Amino acid sequence: MRYFAVLGTLALLSGGAVQAASVVETVDFSNSFFSPTNFGEFGVGDNTVTGSVSATCVLDPGADFSDCSGGDEIDYGFFTLAAGTELVGASVVISNFTTDAMYNYPVDPNFPAETGPIEDPSAIGGGVNNVYFEENGVFSLLGDSFLAGGVISVQIFPSTILGFGNNPDIQSFGTVSFDYQVTVSLRETTPAVPLPAGFPLFLTGLAGLYGVASKSKRQDTKAA
Repeated sequence: MRYFAVLGTLALLSGGAVQAASVVETVDFSNSFFSPTNFGEFGVGDNTVTGSVSATCVLDPGADFSDCSGGDEIDYGFFTLAAGTELVGASVVISNFTTDAMYNYPVDPNFPAETGPIEDPSAIGGGVNNVYFEENGVFSLLGDSFLAGGVISVQIFPSTILGFGNNPDIQSFGTVSFDYQVTVSLRETTPAVPLPAGFPLFLTGLAGLYGVASKSKRQDTKAA
């Protein structure tokens, strides 16, 4: 009995912090800001969230922006930080970025050359935590707020040129898709106590366990 108690005490003293998490989108992440996906608790090391988005944007003359809700337009979720950890870095890797985006120039008799749809791949892009991109690459997320310590928002959105009175003058449309991997790196703020420094605590625990065992033995002797 005492032997197992000693092993248990050793395990408590040498136990490390929560390990890094790896989250993969096997089921579509939430696209709702009101019911986000819970990515779980992030621990020490490089925590990753991997997924993809794909949408088709269509013209919406009655709105300020094109409508990109036709597909998986948004991935949205949150994570929590393990106790005793802090954020030290964050980045996103964008891959397989494809688009056939176009701008729709309205018919304007004064500028007949600028009418109808005009191809422009930069018309629709993506963003992760306020970092905008329209190509593959690695983008740093340092400096982003990560609201409440853990919000990740991935979105497809069109560019729109507004006219007077904030009415959309030109809207973009087309399809876009890309894969992403967000990496959030954490470190310990309260490192585990090294065994030599914690040895007095270990001895105190042993003494307590020995006392309990001795008391139990005396009670068993009296009962006999």
